[in-house]
Amino acid sequence: MKNSVSTHIAIIGGGPAGLTCARILQGYGLSPIVYEVDTAADSRDAGGTLDLHADSGQIALEDAGLVEAFHALARMEGQAKKRLSHTGKLVVSFVPAEDDSAAPEIDRGHLRTMLAEHLDPNTIRWGHKLASATELQDGRVRLEFENGHVDEADLVIGADGIWSKVRPLLTDAKPIYSGVSYLEIDFADVESRHPALSELVGPGHVFVTDGAGHGLVVQRNSNGHIRGYIAMLTPVDWYMKVGISLDDTDAIRGYLIKEFSEWDPILRPFLTDTDSGYINRPIFILPAPLTWKSNRSVTLIGDAAHAMAPFGGFGVNLAMLDATEIARAVAEQATVAEAIAVYESVMLPRASEHAIGANAAILRFLSSEGAKPDMVPDHEAEHRQYRESAEAYRLRQAADTSPARNQSSEIQIAPIRLNTTEGRWTITFNTPRGENNVELVLATDNEELTGTFDEQPIKHGKVNGCDVTFTTRLTLPFPMKVSFTLTVNGDLMTGSAKAPMMTIPVNGIRIVSSSI
Repeated sequence: MKNSVSTHIAIIGGGPAGLTCARILQGYGLSPIVYEVDTAADSRDAGGTLDLHADSGQIALEDAGLVEAFHALARMEGQAKKRLSHTGKLVVSFVPAEDDSAAPEIDRGHLRTMLAEHLDPNTIRWGHKLASATELQDGRVRLEFENGHVDEADLVIGADGIWSKVRPLLTDAKPIYSGVSYLEIDFADVESRHPALSELVGPGHVFVTDGAGHGLVVQRNSNGHIRGYIAMLTPVDWYMKVGISLDDTDAIRGYLIKEFSEWDPILRPFLTDTDSGYINRPIFILPAPLTWKSNRSVTLIGDAAHAMAPFGGFGVNLAMLDATEIARAVAEQATVAEAIAVYESVMLPRASEHAIGANAAILRFLSSEGAKPDMVPDHEAEHRQYRESAEAYRLRQAADTSPARNQSSEIQIAPIRLNTTEGRWTITFNTPRGENNVELVLATDNEELTGTFDEQPIKHGKVNGCDVTFTTRLTLPFPMKVSFTLTVNGDLMTGSAKAPMMTIPVNGIRIVSSSI
């Protein structure tokens, strides 16, 4: 980047995404500052274990030069998985091959400490909670912190999570409740204190669902710990509705015994024997698909950009991939504004596709459909896909940095289909009956638009540049005609659907074969 040495970069948030981004920027000779609300890397419990995928999290670690440091801490055996029925029967198990490194596990706290230790001294400003971010007329951003510190940056990278203070500079999108709440549970010294649970969990994960809105995800951590999450499809204020306090461990235990009464006794200790009480964790997400107009000096990575349900392990992996891609764009492009545009043209559609999938997956896991044996993921196929996608990613990266590309003086922006409507789309809209995801298939012939919406043929289809209009007839919840007015921006679609007596907002994302 031109004048890169004098470009002041502020990263808000010192989690895996923010620290990874800082490390890679430093590898390019830049000097970012990370502002983090915590007072130290280990000042609080950082959470459970993470699986870093070969095609995303591990790509970032490779760019950061931290593969060896990661493998020194990672647990290859932690990739093992079991699915049990709520009656205690084994549905399927996965044991990774000895040389399988597609998605090894690492404790979140260990990852954070490792990243922090590999940054230049004084990179992280601990104990800095952002109070406000204001864009100035010259394009710089004024950052004011609760401790009174003030900074002005040429580039602000918001890595400050789902409740981001940076995000309002780009979009008014706010977190929404997913419909699922977790109760976090913890078991210490499991070999001596909880040997039966230790044996049942093994070296990796256990998943249980009863098809009636209840589930359990349990994971082996390091140092003799097992951490778990009791999942419930429930209102966000479920504890108030049943008249118990979140501080009353005995009351919560009694509620779980009653609520999970049909579960096998072998699983009962997961519900009742937690060593650290119960931590209520309602799952909030950001609307998906989500996009915004590119800003010349502000962007987002990780949960600040695309918080999604914690199902499939995509959150931290996409966050770290975001980190390496914005860092690379900053190093390669001529200006901050061009770097942001290049990065977001790839990140936004990729994140939206994963978010739609993860948000649907957690609801499906807790539904009657999720309890069917044929709905269990093929983990061998998943790991093969991670490896193949990693190889394809590096091949594309090599092509993007080929001499032929570098000889061009024009800005090279990742190709997006600005006015191409053709293909398969997932359309998301909210109705009084809840959120719906519907498949839209479009084909064009000049300005004529044909296709199907939820397998119903569309009519009166027209394309005018990036604008799309059509009508269709829906059969549920009752027969009605609906008129759609949509705008295509690359692999994203926004607009509205007008039905009798109401008009509702619509978002869409193009379904592609690979997200990376």
